[in-house]
Amino acid sequence: MPKVGSLRGSRTPSRPSTPVADLSRRCKLPFLRTGRTMGYSISWLAVRNMSKVKLLRRLQLTDTGEPDEDNEAPLSAADLPTGWAILFSNDFSFGSRTALTVSLAENEVIVCQADEHVMFSSVSFFSKGRQQWSVAHDAQQDLRHLEGIGALPEQLSAIRVRLMDQLEEEGGDGSEVDYTFEIPVELAEHLTGYRHDRDDHSSGRPNFTAVVGNGGDAPKAGRLRRLIHVFRAGRG
Repeated sequence: MPKVGSLRGSRTPSRPSTPVADLSRRCKLPFLRTGRTMGYSISWLAVRNMSKVKLLRRLQLTDTGEPDEDNEAPLSAADLPTGWAILFSNDFSFGSRTALTVSLAENEVIVCQADEHVMFSSVSFFSKGRQQWSVAHDAQQDLRHLEGIGALPEQLSAIRVRLMDQLEEEGGDGSEVDYTFEIPVELAEHLTGYRHDRDDHSSGRPNFTAVVGNGGDAPKAGRLRRLIHVFRAGRG
């Protein structure tokens, strides 16, 4: 897979001293880098043209039917009017380690990860059992850091230019807002119609319900890794 590398300019600004977010999950604005040390660390994956029922069956998960409007459960799922099924997790690594399991067939999978504590965000696209591309921002490297791998979607360019321009307008290195953090998140929203920190989706608010493993508990990482090996073995 070709590596595109840095998507910002050649100038390398100094690393921000406090790459910590302070906004709540429902904030509609870009994330501040200073203030309280609270924040969230989440991931979600979206599968195109697959129902929530089929997605949960593929991952051997059970829908409790319990509404989870604010995604407070360890795992929750919803169908979107845009034709995607969403599986949301309060575990940052869940989406990336689960994507291969649901992309081994012809399914297209988008994974978004966001960690306010270190101001890291990413979006990745999987199909046919492989990661096809990804875009990631890590504020611990610097405020303008943005790395791309693979053949990136054309929608990225306009999003990147607009938010990088906003960053410069707000003072560049001295900005109180990490606009680059928004780039992977906005790209994920543009592709799927879903954004984890927004209630006012144009297609309507997703009806999330809490999800558990078939044994009644949230699935463990080891079990998901075993599932990936099982699906891979089935392809051989």
